Amino acid sequence: GRATAEIIAEAVPAIVKDFPWPKAMRWGEGDLTWVRPLMSVLCCFDNEVVPFEIGGIASGDETRGHRSFGARAIHARNFDKYVPALTAAKVMLDGKARADLIAADAKTLCEAQGLALVEDKGLLAEVSGLTEWPVVMMGAFDEKFLALPDEVLTAAMRGHQKYFSVKNPKTGRLAAKFVFVANIEATDGGAAMRKGYERVLTARLSDAWYLYHQDLKRPLEERVADLDRVTFFEGLGSVGDKARRIGSLAKEIAPEVGADPEAAKKAALFAKADLTTGMVYEFPELQGLMGRYYYLAQHSSPLSRSLSGRGAGGEGASTSTNIPRAESPSPLSPLPQGAGAGDVNAIADAIRDHYAPKGADDDVPTAPVSVAVALADKIDTLTAFWAIGKKPTGSGDPFALRRAALGAIRTILETGSRISLSKMLINSADQLIGVPAARVGSPFEDAARLDALANLQSAPTIMEFFHERLKVYLRDKGRRHDHIDAVLTRSDGSLEDDLVLIVRKLEALEGFLKTDDGANL
Repeated sequence: GRATAEIIAEAVPAIVKDFPWPKAMRWGEGDLTWVRPLMSVLCCFDNEVVPFEIGGIASGDETRGHRSFGARAIHARNFDKYVPALTAAKVMLDGKARADLIAADAKTLCEAQGLALVEDKGLLAEVSGLTEWPVVMMGAFDEKFLALPDEVLTAAMRGHQKYFSVKNPKTGRLAAKFVFVANIEATDGGAAMRKGYERVLTARLSDAWYLYHQDLKRPLEERVADLDRVTFFEGLGSVGDKARRIGSLAKEIAPEVGADPEAAKKAALFAKADLTTGMVYEFPELQGLMGRYYYLAQHSSPLSRSLSGRGAGGEGASTSTNIPRAESPSPLSPLPQGAGAGDVNAIADAIRDHYAPKGADDDVPTAPVSVAVALADKIDTLTAFWAIGKKPTGSGDPFALRRAALGAIRTILETGSRISLSKMLINSADQLIGVPAARVGSPFEDAARLDALANLQSAPTIMEFFHERLKVYLRDKGRRHDHIDAVLTRSDGSLEDDLVLIVRKLEALEGFLKTDDGANL
């Protein structure tokens, strides 16, 4: 066979050349693309250099240490020398060790001040990958910013600055502190760095403060009208069209899940309104959540706001400026006619929850109004993209339709909602192609309706797609595929559309097969 060094010399340049970075760059006169400019290549086997070139750079036995500590040259031809040489040059090679160090030091810093670190595994992985010699420190910001929602503070700290949030364990709310990770041991103990980090965060939080209060100056009712000028997707009308379709469908679903139909419709109409706000433009991950805060601020009674917000002089109140709490600005619109505090809270929660679940580990909505709106949103998305022929394929699902279907499946099953899925799909399709556009914002003119109808009826249908996703979901739960197939159809051969009933039939079948009679089949 071929020598190992020869295989390595051939394989490594090919791997580097073809590596699929999401973002890559070119530099110098070469044509190599890589995530960062390539400065050197160290490759040794059996204590000898494996010779090859990548982008005009010859391999060798030399690398360099931490750039802030002189970046001195390091020569190593085996791993036993490589690791300690890097450590001596202030480079911690093991990514897990860096992450463990950051987590432990951050926890210690917080506990020393009676605080608790807000765990964030994603941020921890990112920060540990950005540092070679992590040094954990704590900074502070003006307490006036605690009047902003915790999620806004976290988004500003996490998204822009890569800071960890810190909370007060006594209140469960964020404290006016943050943890940051430097990549250098400063001679002054980090005082200058801390001051710089605090200055940058203050600017970010000031921007967030401004956006929050500017957003509150316009009632959500006005922002709902703005959605007609926001395109949902080419061929599917505006986001306003989608909001009206969701509202009509949520009203239909509501009685099936124990929700008030009018509350469900109202929540659906407001659900997308925060897409036009400055805060969501700056922090897209807060969509839905900001809608909830704005709806509560603009529709709650003064009494309920005073009971639910942070009181003046209480935990988190400003000690340096006389600025009203973000949770309780002056109301910009009256309480809806006939709506009580329960309706307001249910609608606000549904605005927040209608995107859920966003992933496999995310909780499903459980409040009835939230369930109705979340299901309506996902069913409308599936029906709409089916109508324009944008079905998922084996090679891709650019519109996350599998995730939408799985989210609907999980919501139905985990809340025990007994709904006729096929009926809701028909209602959704009717709103797209079967009723006047003036009623629900149908994007289809008469000439396009036949094409949309043909797409909805062509295989796989949405109901068949739901069954396929249900199979995957149940198999992931350890259910046998042949048992699942046995309960998916009715006695007349049609597809069963009550997902809860499907699971109950499956449980009954599995129970029967464990009996003596079942074992003899």
